[in-house]
Amino acid sequence: APDGSRVAYQDQKGAWWAVSTHGGAPVAITAKAVQNISWLPSSQGVYYSDGADIYAQLFDQAQSNAVLKGGGQTYTSPTFSPNGNTIGFINHPRANLADVRVAKGDGTDARSLGRVLLTPAEVTEPCPPQIVWSPDNARFLLNPGRNAYIFYLAGGTPLPLPTHGAGAVYAWAPDGSKVAFNDGQGSMWLVSAGGTGVRNVAEASSGPAWSSDGTTLAFTSRERNGSALHTPSMSRATPRAPLY
Repeated sequence: APDGSRVAYQDQKGAWWAVSTHGGAPVAITAKAVQNISWLPSSQGVYYSDGADIYAQLFDQAQSNAVLKGGGQTYTSPTFSPNGNTIGFINHPRANLADVRVAKGDGTDARSLGRVLLTPAEVTEPCPPQIVWSPDNARFLLNPGRNAYIFYLAGGTPLPLPTHGAGAVYAWAPDGSKVAFNDGQGSMWLVSAGGTGVRNVAEASSGPAWSSDGTTLAFTSRERNGSALHTPSMSRATPRAPLY
């Protein structure tokens, strides 16, 4: 949870549970298999999709409530903005089409920000599209599996980012000015939030993770003698020596 009071986990059958970090018995979040959940910024509950509707489960309530009803559509990937005012989610009018939508934090005033066509590989991805909000709450990154786009709450044309392999990981810099991503094919990249200045940082096997001030990027790489941890400075040309 955002406040560190609970940890959520998924069991072997796909259902989600939450347990207090102070101990005690786990509490069921979902009664059936659900692919992912999104914490409320207050840490008092989660949002999740059952593949059709989007539900809110508060820990002080026995049952979940549908806050965004699909009405025959397929809603997935509900994700809160950092300030909790907006929910990003995906509607799938058909298998190869993602209608990227947002709504207020209470599920009202839903609207579309645009649509993207999914590749055959993305249609068969086992995990739903990933939404990664920028720290400034003004935009988010959509990763459906092989391509990535930045969508803006103010509207406009989504910004396409470089393509990547399966298992890519994206991370916004704390000031929202750029995005670091592991392309899932052994390379770490850096791109500005405006889609310019794409550059290869290094070879990488996992990561990235930003320091809180945005000056350092951490990731690992596979070396001859095992793995190495890298923490290059994003504000200077001379890299730090890796840790083996």
